Amino acid sequence: MILKRGVFLFTADSIKKDLASSRRKKVILDSDAFNEIDDQYAIVHLLTSPGQCDLLGICATPYLNDRSVSAADGERKSYDEIVKLLSLTCENTELPVLHGSANFLSDRYTPEPSEAADWMIQTVKKYPEEPVYIVALGAITNVASAFLKAPEIRENTVVIWLGANLPEVGKNIDEFNLREDISAGQVLFDSGAVIVLLPMAVTANVYIAQTEMKDFLQRSSLPVCSYLHEEWCGYMGEEAHGKVIWDLAGSGAAAVPGCCRFEILPTPALGDDSEYVRRETENQMLMLREIDAPRIFSDLFGKMEQAVRRYSK
Repeated sequence: MILKRGVFLFTADSIKKDLASSRRKKVILDSDAFNEIDDQYAIVHLLTSPGQCDLLGICATPYLNDRSVSAADGERKSYDEIVKLLSLTCENTELPVLHGSANFLSDRYTPEPSEAADWMIQTVKKYPEEPVYIVALGAITNVASAFLKAPEIRENTVVIWLGANLPEVGKNIDEFNLREDISAGQVLFDSGAVIVLLPMAVTANVYIAQTEMKDFLQRSSLPVCSYLHEEWCGYMGEEAHGKVIWDLAGSGAAAVPGCCRFEILPTPALGDDSEYVRRETENQMLMLREIDAPRIFSDLFGKMEQAVRRYSK
């Protein structure tokens, strides 16, 4: 899709250049924040990146694993976690936090009602002259519901999604965020919006040693770091060597220009068995191929220290 609003040309190539630029971007974060312990770092990263991102709001996403008893329970826990992180990070505590859907999509045609989907529609429509980046860190249910209810918002929405995998991994691209709501993934790939896909084979490189993470969290006086340290220790235990902080790939793509290398590809369809299906289309997407993880961690830690200095004055 090639659409022009004002001076911005909405193509995969222009979005690739925009992500590499220092232009301040409008961002919506969509997060299953209580799913494990990586969303928290992406949330704090965007909260402490006001120079790079105009964070418009954060939406809670449903999830279902051993940290929830249902998708609705996962959404509620994620909402509460987002609110807690806002209060502990000491930045922009008036930021809108929206409840997401209580269920995954039942099919690819029917939206799930939610405060988040309605707010996304209203918010994207406020900025027709520039892209609104939705950084989606979990199941893509809220975004898909917004597209089903208001297909026109695809014209200036760019979805940075931590989901699926590289096409060369084989027929089955099964991955947690996609597996949670395959119908929503199909809606996204059929929407016509520019997709910036962050596949698990590449985001697996966003790894940090346990000693390095714990050392920083213990040294920092930013209130949220005490909480993150407590959560890290409870989740990881003492024997772990380190962890992949998957979701920092999402915040990094939005807030750290030049940290990602993308390839432009025709946007495929998604089959019912979680496979890419080639098709004739003019729509193009960005596929993440390389990511500079040390640069993202350095950016996160530096911004958290800057936040300490700002709020200690």
